[in-house]
Order: sequence, then C-alpha cells, then structure tokens
Amino acid sequence: MAAACRIGWNRGRRIGCPFLYLSAQKEGFGIKAEHQAWDYKITSGRAGVVLSTGMFALFGGLAFWLYQSENDAFVFGAMLAALMFIVLMFAIFRALCFQVCIGKETFFYQTKPGNGKCYRYPDIKQAWQSSGKNLNGTSAQYCNLRTREGEILKIPFFPADQEAIDALIQHVQGSGAHHDGEAEDKREYTIHGRRNGKTAIFFALFLLFMCVAINASLSVYGMGYAWRSPIVLLSVTVVLLILRYVSFRVKIGVLEVMVQTNPFNRKTYTYKQIDRYEEIEKVYRHRGRGSRSPQTLYYYFFAFTDKQGKTTKFQFEKPLYEYEIHVLKARIDKANGMDADGIRRARIYGQSQM
Repeated sequence: MAAACRIGWNRGRRIGCPFLYLSAQKEGFGIKAEHQAWDYKITSGRAGVVLSTGMFALFGGLAFWLYQSENDAFVFGAMLAALMFIVLMFAIFRALCFQVCIGKETFFYQTKPGNGKCYRYPDIKQAWQSSGKNLNGTSAQYCNLRTREGEILKIPFFPADQEAIDALIQHVQGSGAHHDGEAEDKREYTIHGRRNGKTAIFFALFLLFMCVAINASLSVYGMGYAWRSPIVLLSVTVVLLILRYVSFRVKIGVLEVMVQTNPFNRKTYTYKQIDRYEEIEKVYRHRGRGSRSPQTLYYYFFAFTDKQGKTTKFQFEKPLYEYEIHVLKARIDKANGMDADGIRRARIYGQSQM
C-alpha cells in the first residue's frame, strides 16, 4: 500500500551513497516510518544532462555562427539545437524526478512530480530482473516488482546500482513474497506498447516536422525532392508508432494468450492450440553516408504456430519483457506436456536462468 511522502536530505553518507530521512503521515501503513534512514538511493545520474548540454551548446553555437555569417544553413542548425534542447529538458526532468530510495522496511519510488509512493516489502508479492539490448544495441536492466493489487513496477537501473537492486530484492524475498512456480502460474502478465510510446511518437513527429520544414526551404531552390523519401518514411513511422501505442497488447493468462498487434486482429489462443514457438533476434547493420563504423539495431520477436499451421508474430522489448516471454514459453510447454517446471528457472529474485 502506498503513502504520500515528504523527503528531506541528510548530509550523512552510508555505503558510499547519500541517504534520506523520511517524514510521512501513514495512510494504512500501520507502522511508524518517521526519520527512517535509506540505505541506498538510485537516480538517473548526471551523464545524460552533461551530454545533452554539450550537444545543445554545440548545435546552438553552430546555428548562431551561421546566422552571424548570414548563411541560410543556420535554419538547419537551429532545428538541431531545438531538438537537443528538448532532449536536455527530458534529461533534466528525469534527473530531478527519478529516484528509488531503499530502506530496511520500506522503499520509495518516483518517476515524475507527484507520483512518488512508499511501499512496504510485504506489499510486494513478486520480484524479478530482466535484461536485454535496446534498439540501438545498448544493454538495459530492469527490476520488476508486482504489488498485491497487481500493479507492476519496472525500475530501470545501471550495473553500478546492482548492489542496491540486490538489497531491494532480498528485502522483498525476506518479507515472504511468493516465488514458487505454481504461484507464478496463477498470475496474468501483459505486454503492451505504451511504455515510452509517447516519447517515441513525439520525437518521430518532431523529426517529421524538421524534414517538412527543410523540404519547404529547399523547394525555393528546386531541391525539395531530395527530402520527400524521408518525409514519407517518417510519416509511416508515426502512424505505426501510434497504432502500436493504441492497439498492441499481449495478455498472458493462466490457460490462454490474447494477441493484438493492430485494431482489427485481436485473437485468443489456448496454450494447447499452440504447436511450436520461437524467440527471434534480428540484427541489422547499416553504414550511413560519411560514417566509418556501421550502426547496429536490435529487434526481438516472438512467433508461435498453432495446430492449423497459422503463425502469429509480435515484436517486444526484451529489456522490459524478458520474464513475461519466459512465462509464455513455460505455459505453452506445460500445456503440451513438456517442461512444466520452466517458470522456476526465470530470473526471479536475481537468479540466472538455467
């Protein structure tokens, strides 16, 4: 159960980390939590702010220099500077708002102003880690927590925060959270396209606007045709991102799975109807103009074929949904008399898959 918190700083340090004191009026906690010292604190760090500040200064300075030189190309520099400014605002917002504070009896989790909550460890029924590569090839790790009410918290963290995450999971495990395979079988899991969906749509729209503006500027000189292909490509991308945000759902139930990848193809399969499945990793490498090293993109898909030979495939973000896909595999196997113990081998409570 959550309670609204008011956080205050203490200048002391413990285990190399600054810690906070909590003053809160309990709303159903049933415990006294005033002046509780936090053992660990996880934040987004300053690297993103520093990097985006440098990029904004670079493109802003370039745009100003081009403007002073009366060069029409300053418009392109100004657009890039505007994009970097937006990225900088996102980085500052995250640096100021995102925090996970871990104590012995409770932990505090906040991602934006006003949504910070305190949780008691007995109120967390399940904990697991997931990891994988992002689209751009960078590795990502998440700590996943399921509350009594069924809410799932997905907390991103860096390797430097592994000690804090291990402590959090140990507290959850010590509070008597269920981690038996049969208990896992009774839960429903959902994969969707809403997480980070608005951010992706926003940046795609911004890039589309930039291309349209550049095309309009170059059309005066009869060169606008060169930007028509990027405009079409970005327009299609925006539509696909919106459709994924609105429609994409995979609900993994006890006896069946529902898959919907667009507004018109929602379908439910019992696990016994599924004949075989496959997790697919696709790696694309391409070299841009003037680039010395190729860029690598990673895509993850899950595909299954039913008894009638029809194949269903959907894309998922492995860092976020690695465990959910593992549960889906295990339930298909169990329904078909194969490995009924598969769920026990998930990376639950920080254990590695066998």
